[in-house]
Amino acid sequence: MFCFSFRTASPPDVITISTKDGIDLDQDGDGTTGCSDTAIISTVPRVSPCCPANAIIYAEEVNTKEIVRCDVIIDKLTSVSIVTTTKELHLEEAPSKFHVRGTGGKGNEFSTLEGVPFKWWLEAPTAVTSSVTDPQSVMRFLPFSESLYNTPASITALEARRLQGSQVLVEGLKTGSANVFAKIHDPYYKVSVVL
Repeated sequence: MFCFSFRTASPPDVITISTKDGIDLDQDGDGTTGCSDTAIISTVPRVSPCCPANAIIYAEEVNTKEIVRCDVIIDKLTSVSIVTTTKELHLEEAPSKFHVRGTGGKGNEFSTLEGVPFKWWLEAPTAVTSSVTDPQSVMRFLPFSESLYNTPASITALEARRLQGSQVLVEGLKTGSANVFAKIHDPYYKVSVVL
């Protein structure tokens, strides 16, 4: 089994390094870490999120002394879109996974939005034909904890705080239609996205 020591040459106000269990790997604050086979790199919330920042992370295998370098670019989220494999749900079928894709100021796609809380909701379609059906009676959001899906650790942590993450499960309940909306659960971001 591999065991890596992680370090960064970046200022401490840019990123933190922890284990998948949330243990801070840089406990003494010197920019180097204890030994682990994985690490989670998180951005530190900044007062002025206007400008991109860069961080360099080095992972050194403690036995072989091999070093791997990873460049991390932190940018402001400028647009989001909802992605799913289907736009039509069928009754009595497994729920569909919907997730949010984000892009930064230069149009680069974020590799992950894990751990970012989102607010998801349903609304009736704007083009009403004959009668309006309550969208919550047509479909619902199923928590990962209540499903047979493998739950990502970041979603488990958010659901424990009664929040939703960058991915949700949507289940059809009866015939009808509804629009799915999502937005970042932070007052700084005001734009929502619809599918």
